[in-house]
Amino acid sequence: MDRIPIVIADAQTYIPLQIINSASKTLLLEIDWLDKYKANVLSSTRKLRFVSQEKTIEVDVVNARN
Repeated sequence: MDRIPIVIADAQTYIPLQIINSASKTLLLEIDWLDKYKANVLSSTRKLRFVSQEKTIEVDVVNARN
């Protein structure tokens, strides 16, 4: 599916979506999305920081392992 709306924190964006079978609620973002939104994954603080509509947004990152 292409151009599916998602909301991260207060930012709405559109991403191509690939559905996979999973027991967890996991969202993987591809490199194009990271580049488009000037995103940084801050592993030391477990945060994802990105820019949407000229506003910097920071959300928690949760590592999911099977």
